[in-house]
Amino acid sequence: MLIYKSTEVINFAQGELLLVGAYLTFGLMADFGLAWPLGVLITLVLAAVLGSSSSAWCCAPSSVSRSSRSSW
Repeated sequence: MLIYKSTEVINFAQGELLLVGAYLTFGLMADFGLAWPLGVLITLVLAAVLGSSSSAWCCAPSSVSRSSRSSW
């Protein structure tokens, strides 16, 4: 709701990233036999890394100002 009010665009990416976290937690618990709290903790760290890297990969190139780009 907050994303829609500020941009007037429905953002479905939040649900997708939540599902990735759920699958990752389930995979850690099922495949490696980790306890639930440890699986959630590892998932939080990995989700932070995923979010930071995807933000740097997707958003950083668009935030470069025109004056700092090399002209042809």
